[in-house]
Amino acid sequence: SVADRVLALDSGADDYLLKPFHMDECMARVRRLVRTYRRCPPPDSGSGIHCIADLTVDTKRHTVTRSGKRLSLSAKECAILEIFAAHKGTFLTKEQIEAHLSEEPTNIDIIPVYIHHLRRKIDEGFSCRLLRTVRRKGYMLGI
Repeated sequence: SVADRVLALDSGADDYLLKPFHMDECMARVRRLVRTYRRCPPPDSGSGIHCIADLTVDTKRHTVTRSGKRLSLSAKECAILEIFAAHKGTFLTKEQIEAHLSEEPTNIDIIPVYIHHLRRKIDEGFSCRLLRTVRRKGYMLGI
């Protein structure tokens, strides 16, 4: 059913194939997934490239793409996203994010505004939301 497909995709599935399906279609989808994940080097390879689902953050070039589309971020948004990418799957508080932005003091109350802008830029239009907020825990980038 449509509800099952939506639930699977919202839960992090990369694709959903309905039965009966043609083997050529199945293999084409597998090849697409392999191409997507082959672009990302293994963690801790020193490449500066972090992949979270279909989001790629290149900390050396300061570029961000989602599903192959380059995203336009401000310098501060990019810096915050790089912090999240380096700590993917970990909740970060406003204070921790501000501490990582050590170059210049940041008003801690502006962090949620940057998170809001980031969420609009990296999550809008995608079924899988990557930037999450959990009350009293903080913010997390991950599936």
